[in-house]
This record gives sequence, structure tokens and C-alpha cells, in this order.
Amino acid sequence: MPRSARTLSIKEVNAIKKPGLSAVGGVTGLYLYIDPKSRGKSYVLRYTSSSGKRCHISIGPAASISLKEARSIAEEMRRRLLQGIDPIEDRRAKAIEAEQKRLEDLAIQEADQRTVSYCAEKFISERAQSDFWANNKRGESVMRAYFKNHINPVVGSVPIAKLTAQDVYRTLQPIWQTTTDTGKNCRSCLFQLFRWARARGWCTGDNPADSHGVLAVYLEPLKTARKKPLNYAALDFHEIPSFIQILLSRKKTSYWLTAFSIITVLRAKMARCVRWTDIDFESRTLRIPEANFKTKGRGDHIVFLSSAALKVLKAMPRYDGADYIFPSPLTMTPMSDNAMRAVILQLHQEKLAEDGTGWIDPVLTAKTGIPCMITQHATARATFKTWASTGANRRRFDSDAVELCLAHHLQDAYNGAYNRSTLEEERRQVMEAWGDFCLSACLLDVTFSVK
Repeated sequence: MPRSARTLSIKEVNAIKKPGLSAVGGVTGLYLYIDPKSRGKSYVLRYTSSSGKRCHISIGPAASISLKEARSIAEEMRRRLLQGIDPIEDRRAKAIEAEQKRLEDLAIQEADQRTVSYCAEKFISERAQSDFWANNKRGESVMRAYFKNHINPVVGSVPIAKLTAQDVYRTLQPIWQTTTDTGKNCRSCLFQLFRWARARGWCTGDNPADSHGVLAVYLEPLKTARKKPLNYAALDFHEIPSFIQILLSRKKTSYWLTAFSIITVLRAKMARCVRWTDIDFESRTLRIPEANFKTKGRGDHIVFLSSAALKVLKAMPRYDGADYIFPSPLTMTPMSDNAMRAVILQLHQEKLAEDGTGWIDPVLTAKTGIPCMITQHATARATFKTWASTGANRRRFDSDAVELCLAHHLQDAYNGAYNRSTLEEERRQVMEAWGDFCLSACLLDVTFSVK
């Protein structure tokens, strides 16, 4: 143990000029240290550790603490030494604890900054940069709209780590019973966002937007009064021939696209994005890439082309710089989602002016009490299935073949797992008959050409 030194006054301590250590007394081992180079002064305590090692620890700069404060601190350190607490180890442990506390506070601060709106922007931007929506040009803008208009105003400021099923319910409650599709899509957006954030370690636990979790309990009272979604309006199949005749008489790409989609029973996106390279005229097939499907995981879809479909294709001109069969005249890219709707709206208004009825779905109109203008989706698909399931056609065509023509999964006890047949012959028969029916009102001298 260091030898006890004479207790110096502050005046005597200030008078010390010799570099190195100078005992100042008052507490055993308390020294004034003057740096030989900088001449800076500081107080230090020298002591012997429990292992017998000579140690010294800085108490603080003489310019910052008084001699009285230095002695008080040194005395406290001596007292803790008697309790077996090493000052250096104690200071190091406190520094580690302070750093851990700083990091924890920083993590909490960062977590509070990762709000739903903040994470949504990161999530959407990441998908956009990786071309996630390469085959769905409106995908990014639609998702942004859901967050901007419905999600962020309610829970945008809630940290993603603190998002609860009750928060999701508050978001969905105003729209769940009225705009059902919007409510369903907003729930899906939040479900995807939370899953993305959890993968980055920004949140933990069950997904609060899981429709089979706690959220289902909150939504249960809204289920009974929820607005029932209506089917898309479809044309009566008896009117298909005259409708196709009008479409093909217009000599415009958007009208022919609409006719082609009906003849091939394709969804809008499937038809809009068809390329010449997807067509095999020799085998009379059209390959629809999985990317153009509404749902993924089914692989490409093969359409067996009827003579009617081939007539339309062979009459279509090939535009320079465009591989698409039905391109937009201005951009040579696929036509917009609204192209075929605009065609049907135009024809509906013309017919409405003529007969006061227009092109409507008679069944849906009777059910709702208001005129329901037909849609491309239902006319190309529901009308086809109704035609194939009515009268003699019901016995004439294989029901599985009809479903496969629509790119549907076969519905059986094993979800079609054991039925690997493509039913090509049966499907060709169905599509050929449907094509003949579609063109049955077209005169023999109709010129298949587009100007």
C-alpha cells in the first residue's frame, strides 16, 4: 500500500510544476500527475489490486474538478476497494452498461421511427427497384394508393413493431362492409408489409393482419352485414355471334383484341400481353406465360387455337418494333386495362341509343334492378362456360376439358394431383365449336383486315 503523504493545500498543489506524479495527501495513493509533454494536470489514484498488481486510475483533470472533489472521489474508491470492488473494473463495467443502454435507447428510437408509413415506402421502393411489378405496370401505383388513401391515415404513424390486430381492424372497419375488394386488398397489403418487416428483424410475433388469427375475431361482427360481391356482368351467350360481328367490323385493334379475348376465353391481361412469339401456327397453339396469370404457381397455360382465332391472328398486321399482337398504337406496348372496357362502353352506348337496352347482363340486371353493362372478363369466360354447360353442349363436351380451357385447376378430392392429362383432343373440340359459334353471324365475305 502506498505510503501516506502530507496533506497539501490547494495553493501548494497549484505550485507543483514537476512532471510526473506528486503525492497530494488527504487520501492514501492520491497524486497529481503532470504530463511531461502537454503539461496537463490531472488527479490519479494509485492502489494495489486484489491480485497484487500495482494500478492507477484517473480521477479527472485538475482544471475540471477541485482538490476537495478529487479527495472525495478517491476516498469513495478506497472505500469500495475495501468491499472488494476494483475501481478500474467497476468503471469498465459501468462503461459497458452505459453503452448497452445507449444502444438499447437507439434501438427503441429507431424502432419508433420505423412506422407503418416509413416501412411501406421502403417495402414498395424495394419491390419497384427489383422489377417485382415488371408484368403488372399498375402494381406499384395501386399499392401506393391503398397505403395513401386507406392505411396511412389510420395507422401510418404506428411503429411496425407495435402494430396490433386491433390497429388493423381500425383500418379495415370503415371499408370492410362497403368497399369489400378495397378492404380485402388493404388487409393483404398490411399482411405483406408485416411479413417483410419481420424478415428484417424490425418486428416479431404473429402477423396482426392474418385473416385466420386474432383479426378474424375483430372482423366477425362485420361479417353478416358485409356487402356481398356481385359477379361480373356477362353477355347472354345467344348474343355472342352478333356482338363478335360488330367487334370485327370496326377494323380497330382494341375491338379485335376484345373479339380475340372472347374467342380464346382469355382474361384481359392474358389477351393484352400476347406476343407473336407465343404463337405456334403449325401446332395451332398459344402459350400464355405464367407471368401473365392472375395467380402464380400453375406454370404456363396452353391455348388450343380454333380456326376462328387463327383467322383473327392471320388478319392482324405486324407492326414494326412491336412483338405484341394487339399493341397500343402510340407506344407499341400492351394496351391498357381500360382498352377493352372502353370498347364495350362505346358499343353499349350505341346500342342503348338504338334500342334503349344496350349490351347488358339480363340475369344480373334482374337481380339488382339496375342495368348492368357487360364486362370483358365475364363475357369471355362466364358466357363461354354457360354456353358449354347448356343443352346439348353439356353432353357434348367433357366438363374437365371446359375447365382446362379456362385455365382452371381441376376440382377433385386431390386438387387434380393425380390427373395429369392435358385433354388436348377434347379441348380442341370445345374451342373449335366455340370459335365457330362466335363467328356464326359473320358473313362469308367479311374481310379480316385491320386498317
